[in-house]
Amino acid sequence: MIKKKLYPHTERIKENNTVQITEKMDGSNIGFFNKDGELLVCTRNYIISLDEIEKQKNILQGYKGLYEWLQEYGEVLKKEIYVGSGIFCEWMGTNGHVKYPQEVRYNKVYIFAKARITDNYEGEKIIYDINLFKYAFNSKTIPAYMDIVPVVWEAEQYPTVSNLDELYQSYSKDVSRNVEGFVVSFNDRIEKYVRMKNGKLEKHHQ
Repeated sequence: MIKKKLYPHTERIKENNTVQITEKMDGSNIGFFNKDGELLVCTRNYIISLDEIEKQKNILQGYKGLYEWLQEYGEVLKKEIYVGSGIFCEWMGTNGHVKYPQEVRYNKVYIFAKARITDNYEGEKIIYDINLFKYAFNSKTIPAYMDIVPVVWEAEQYPTVSNLDELYQSYSKDVSRNVEGFVVSFNDRIEKYVRMKNGKLEKHHQ
């Protein structure tokens, strides 16, 4: 086991320019990397190899259902992820302040970024383009036991906060459930637009 923070802090959106808007899921950040043929499970503060999950079960239990999920899919995922590649995901087994229906929580893992891993266990060249996530896998397809964060909108111009306010209203109505916010990505850079905080709807704070 390695004690290490892996995924960086995500900046909140300011009025600039963009390409893809995806839903910001209210789960727990988790990463899966294949380093030299070994599957690494990366929580916010720890990197645990698949061979260590029994020994580190107490840490994994902070992610409800993850230990059981790894027992079922860990060996398969180790073979699926391209050596030297990895994915960052939202683990939906741990329900936060936003309550999701069963159909959203059924696929507990939602991919929101892919990356390469360095010899120092750093995620580098992090890519947020959903069209490229499949290249983290040998089969060049997303496994059936995973999913990609929902796509909300794609545009050529970067949205203003007012644009996102309108989009939030229409998208929330379309999906008929609470939505935490959006993630706006452009050229491997992301910013977040947040509306739900502690389960309550608020204005986005820049």
